[in-house]
Amino acid sequence: MLKIYRYTILCFFIFYIIVFVSCKKDENIIISGKITNAVDSSPISDAKVTLYGNAVNSGSYNAMYSKISETFTNENGNYSFEIKKKVYVKFRIIIETDEYYLKNAEFFAEDGKTEYLKNILLARKSFLKIFVKNINPKLESDVLKIRIENINSECEQCDNGEFKYFNGENVDTTFIVNVVGGETIRIVWISIHNEESQNYNQNLYCTAGDTVVFNCIY
Repeated sequence: MLKIYRYTILCFFIFYIIVFVSCKKDENIIISGKITNAVDSSPISDAKVTLYGNAVNSGSYNAMYSKISETFTNENGNYSFEIKKKVYVKFRIIIETDEYYLKNAEFFAEDGKTEYLKNILLARKSFLKIFVKNINPKLESDVLKIRIENINSECEQCDNGEFKYFNGENVDTTFIVNVVGGETIRIVWISIHNEESQNYNQNLYCTAGDTVVFNCIY
């Protein structure tokens, strides 16, 4: 009888541990994913990944983000967070690493959901330096319009692709824009001289981690 009693107590204890661990696990939210290069899908290791959230606390909602945790990607580009369950409204993930542009990814929390898979693409840094110069014959009415096309949309800090305008006869300037390393962009420019318009375009490969120079003489 004593043996049965002890066995019963042991079974109850094991059952209690299983239930306790299961309940404890349900209190956590897991957010994980992989960080890869936006051009060739190669994994990015040692990238700093910071998780922020805005939550409902004591029935009050604060739209400001608060830092929850931070980690670094492993050699396969993977990251993971396990955080205590709260009534979150939105999450924000910020990824930082020297060779890539900073990435800001936001997503809404879903009611009752405890696992989120968020794979994120990063754009590698590259820069385009453009020299713009108006040469003879030139007029005060001369106009140049220039823009950069085919920039990867994953780059939040890159050029927006809109036309830049240069007016007058004494144009001699330089500007630098952010582009994505490892990709080929297209430079489009339109010169207007003596009310006649001429259109040009040229493809240009952007070397990762370097500055590419383009001369726009019109």
